[in-house]
Amino acid sequence: MTATVDCKEHGYEILQHQRGVALLQVLLLGAIFSLLAIQFAQTGRNQIDIAEKYENRVRGQIAAHTAINELIFILLSEDFHRLTNSVGDKRLDLTLRPEINFFGDAVDWSNGVTVSVQDMNGVLPLLFPDHFLWEILLETLQLPAGEVKRYIGTWKDMQDHDRSSWLMGEAEPSVLPSGRPYPNAYAQNEKVMEWVFEDRPEIVRELVKFSDIHARFDTNILHLPNELLDALFDRETASAIRTLRSVNVNRLGALRELLPKKFDHPNIATYESSDVKISVEVQVGSSSWQEQRIVRFTPM
Repeated sequence: MTATVDCKEHGYEILQHQRGVALLQVLLLGAIFSLLAIQFAQTGRNQIDIAEKYENRVRGQIAAHTAINELIFILLSEDFHRLTNSVGDKRLDLTLRPEINFFGDAVDWSNGVTVSVQDMNGVLPLLFPDHFLWEILLETLQLPAGEVKRYIGTWKDMQDHDRSSWLMGEAEPSVLPSGRPYPNAYAQNEKVMEWVFEDRPEIVRELVKFSDIHARFDTNILHLPNELLDALFDRETASAIRTLRSVNVNRLGALRELLPKKFDHPNIATYESSDVKISVEVQVGSSSWQEQRIVRFTPM
């Protein structure tokens, strides 16, 4: 018996199979190309986003630099006025400047820009732990009197140049109980204070907010930041001091009448010092830029 095969039908089946494979390949390639296109589009969007953020950062830096220069110009100038009133002049009209304070409250400077000025005689001096306000503040933060004396004594020892302890007749140890060294030199930043109060981190967080390495020894109570004002005084006294800030009177005399007896100290002042901390924050789109500078004004 001889077997016969329908070649025509068999060839048609092979052709159909090949067409199915080709269709599958086309679909697969189409999916790959679509994924590549999506990836390229995503990469493009990411690059645009990065470029936009970089541009916003640069714009923020320029705006902060401009605000600082304008602020310094105002602080240096007793009087000024515009020399042009042209319609196309879009420069900041400094004659309409916001009221500047010296106790660190932020003010709106221009679109998306806020500035604050803190006089350095309104915060506590890290270089002078024997400043009378340190003891008052630490007692206000509920530290026992004996602990306050120990902390301040240790803090002073770490910045003097001798090996004599604040405790009469004793010598300074070589290290703190935590193992931190005694630098026996003036502090360069807040680290020495942090080492002294290392066993009380909650206290350190408060002290860092109220102090600065550039702070002056003479203190202007009217320049204390509001948070420090509230920490040192009762509500009624703090409110009266805030009111006195805006009153054009004999401020020193009025201030001494307000202050409790323990604040009667020769280093209480009412003048503006030559050192200020200028802080600027700029918001540009979804980006922000912060900048801070210590500026010292010296007579020519």
